[in-house]
Amino acid sequence: MLEDVKRYIEDKYKLKCNLSIDLKIESDNVLDTIVIQTLEDSYIIKYDELEINSSKKSIYKDISFLLDHLSYIYFLTFEGKEVCHITYDALHEDTILDCAESFLWDHRDDNLPEIDRIFVISFRNIYSFEAKVSGSFVDTYWQIYDEPHYNVMNAALTKFKYRDKNYAERYKSLCTLCINNSYNMLELRKYFLQDGYAYLLDWKDEDRHDVYEIIDIDIDNIKTTAGDSFCIMSADYNSILDYEDGNIYLRGRVAEVYPTESKILQVDDEPCQYIHSIKTSRVLYNGKLYEAYGKSRSDELNKLNKLLDNKIICCFFCKYGNYLDDEEKIYCLNGFNPKSFADVIFDIEESKMIPYDMFNLCEDFNFQSKQFYTHTKAKGDEDNE
Repeated sequence: MLEDVKRYIEDKYKLKCNLSIDLKIESDNVLDTIVIQTLEDSYIIKYDELEINSSKKSIYKDISFLLDHLSYIYFLTFEGKEVCHITYDALHEDTILDCAESFLWDHRDDNLPEIDRIFVISFRNIYSFEAKVSGSFVDTYWQIYDEPHYNVMNAALTKFKYRDKNYAERYKSLCTLCINNSYNMLELRKYFLQDGYAYLLDWKDEDRHDVYEIIDIDIDNIKTTAGDSFCIMSADYNSILDYEDGNIYLRGRVAEVYPTESKILQVDDEPCQYIHSIKTSRVLYNGKLYEAYGKSRSDELNKLNKLLDNKIICCFFCKYGNYLDDEEKIYCLNGFNPKSFADVIFDIEESKMIPYDMFNLCEDFNFQSKQFYTHTKAKGDEDNE
């Protein structure tokens, strides 16, 4: 199995791998290595002083995530001498900036040599950058010129035809309007900074096109520089976030990852407009807007249903609704009587069922009960799972 993992890493990431008892992954950027060990039916991925417990099912996903994000943050003196360095792996909600500033704050009284700047480099040589330090804070954006400046401008023009303000109005059909709230912004912040940095495009007028490299996305802070209209581009040039007068529009790969969906959802006896955007769900019911956010669609729906006094009626909340691994694909087990999840798997596979949309509704809808095994993530059925 490690031979297959070795081949996968060499082909996809072009990294040097040595396989003896363990698999050792090397980098041209740093002396640290990644080691993958086998332990019975599990895998242990070790890097720095950290480790990830994986399995045959998730080893490719886990190692890919690590190789896509693993970076090293070096804290340097004015003379460029290294004070220390820390590892960033994106396994938590923090961005590189969060990680660096937390370290500076936590060690402010440790009598370290004065830190002048940070230098960040990725394990697999995707990027590197420097940022100035002031006390416990790191500069979050700085203007760039020459070739980097024109590379961003060229990508903006050729990929997205971004020329000036009022972009979303001119390209409305190509842009995805998303719900602008703090929860969604945290998710977008992490997405656009997954490579450590992004670009701020501030087109003042036809003759002045300012470009900044940014390692944080704070709308209020950016507005002090760019005003109420600006664009943020991902480091790979494949995604943009267009901010115009309080509205957030997405285009490119980010819009494929976070599509805004609109559906009709039954609440009690009223068909209602439902919108899902990134990590937020909204329903307009009886002239009132209800909004809930969470880590998953099921989390959002459960919170929304609670706000609506448990009046939502759809497959997700139906006693016959069951899922295997994707909660948004619901299988109807009306006519079956499953006693456990093993029964659910057997019934679905044997009957070769096609899943329904989780928002589907039919005349057989019935609220969940403890007497009937229902394997969904709808709240209230925990005793059944």
